Amino acid sequence: MCGIAGIFFFQPQVLPETPLRKMVAALSHRGPDHEGFYFGKQALLGYRRLSIIDLSAAASQPMCDESRRFAVIFNGEIYNFRELRKQLSPSTPFFSHSDTEVILRLFQQHQENTWPLLNGMFAIGVLDEQNQELFLARDHAGIKPLYYYQDHEKFLFASEPRALLASQLVSADIDQDALSLYLQLGYFPAPFTPYAKIRKLNAGSCIRVSSNGVEIHPYWKIPSEIHVPEHPEEDLEQLLLNSVEQQMISDVPVGAFLSGGIDSSLIVAFMSRIAGRRVQTFTAGFSGMGYYDERPDAEKIAKQFNTEHHDFVVSEPLVELVTGLASVFGEPFADSSAVPTSGLARLTSKHVKVALSGTGGDEIFGGYRKYMAAHWASAYTSLPGAVRQTIRKTVGLLPASRRSLWEERALLLQRFSDLSPQIPPNWQLNAVFSLDEIRKLSGKEPVPVETLFSSTNGTIVENMMRFDYDFYLPEDLLVKEDRCTMAFGLESRVPYLHRDLIEFMNRLPVKYKVSRTSTKRLFRKVAAKYLPSWVLSKPKHGFGSPASEWIRGELKQLAERAVLNSQFFPGSALLRQKWQEHQQGTYDHSKSLWAVLMLELWRLQIRS
Repeated sequence: MCGIAGIFFFQPQVLPETPLRKMVAALSHRGPDHEGFYFGKQALLGYRRLSIIDLSAAASQPMCDESRRFAVIFNGEIYNFRELRKQLSPSTPFFSHSDTEVILRLFQQHQENTWPLLNGMFAIGVLDEQNQELFLARDHAGIKPLYYYQDHEKFLFASEPRALLASQLVSADIDQDALSLYLQLGYFPAPFTPYAKIRKLNAGSCIRVSSNGVEIHPYWKIPSEIHVPEHPEEDLEQLLLNSVEQQMISDVPVGAFLSGGIDSSLIVAFMSRIAGRRVQTFTAGFSGMGYYDERPDAEKIAKQFNTEHHDFVVSEPLVELVTGLASVFGEPFADSSAVPTSGLARLTSKHVKVALSGTGGDEIFGGYRKYMAAHWASAYTSLPGAVRQTIRKTVGLLPASRRSLWEERALLLQRFSDLSPQIPPNWQLNAVFSLDEIRKLSGKEPVPVETLFSSTNGTIVENMMRFDYDFYLPEDLLVKEDRCTMAFGLESRVPYLHRDLIEFMNRLPVKYKVSRTSTKRLFRKVAAKYLPSWVLSKPKHGFGSPASEWIRGELKQLAERAVLNSQFFPGSALLRQKWQEHQQGTYDHSKSLWAVLMLELWRLQIRS
């Protein structure tokens, strides 16, 4: 795990080292253990290392072969590197025990055909000095980030946008079209970023850069064919065990994030079975989080599996934590669960260097309640308008809060009752601001998110799951996990996003995932063999935060300044209405208000 950066010039010239050194310095938090550089004829590569596999100097990067034709920099982990190493020719020379060298040796033999062989999380750069070509690749699920910039003279890439800006070769001009996408989703779908000149590489894609220009294409895609094995439950169980075992490989201490929910609990169960020793588990919460405090359930699971459990209370002032998120992400990011995630990562990093996480379980196995809701959406939207209007008025009388399970379900009913027959439920259930609201805010015609999405031509549920895999997972959940953990030199691993698991689950019909009354159907059967029944039956509320209450309470002053004095949307009547309704408790507008708050904090951060 580390931070990578590089500059490729399309024509030979005297290479300036200072911009690259500034880029690498901006990534120091991602790799506190070592710094490395490679200066070639047309390209420069830089690297910050967080030592996880093979802690020796032999595994340092940039890593070159004996002839110095190839130079590799790599952020991530390759989980099948030992198997790949065995498959290489017996005469292949090795000078380290690292997964980086396996990439190097594979690239020597297979060039761009290397990428489909790798099972892991990665962003990789390989420079071919002989042919003056640069090759980049991002893993199948987008677990590790890769940003890039190009003009007529040069091509830059890095693990975070802040590194590209630090080079002072890239402008921070805002992309207005991308901003409209952020207002719809609360994050930036690839390839967009808030910066007009910076893009991010899509998951499962690769880039080839040479004097002839830049070529981008996918090297992996989700399987489309349906295949049901004879024993799907047993097969899934074995795939899960294999994934957890592979991702426990490390030369430094490994732990696990534990929420007490089904996803993280099953990972801890497998880790305890595999490790043969007490596993370290970590949970963090805020005082007064109430319904969102997962510590009691996490403690019960920790006792069940006799883990060495660390239960933290995040004590920093909330205003300080929230304002700090702008510099952590380097772009507007409207997922309020970044606050507890950041607190958990900071405290966990004091004990281990690697933590396994349950991220991805909902997208892969079908865990969101909105998937069940989608089964009912067409029936609801086909009701006469007068009937739907009556339902909306009735549901609108319910309290708009997330302080309890009952009140959160009331909020879900409100969102469901707002569904319109004119718009696919997928977009409505994912929306932060509607297209009409964005028109009112910006006075411009927004870019609809659906124009970026290639439908699977499946059911509503299948399309929703595919959308979440293509956009929400890599550009919200995984961005959040990457930034919040790497800010403190902590590597997060996600066993549920093992490529074999993703391919297996996507070949199964949707009935193995979601029905009208249940979620994670096949996954729950496996989990039932390892977890107590109360975990399987507990209501889902996800790893969230009481953002609604924060905006009415501890963050009220900060949020009020950002929303009512917005520099992006000055004097907006819509924002003022949302603010008043939220403060009065007649409606929960926390998603949209939080999005504007993060946008304004980012503006202040880039201005400074």
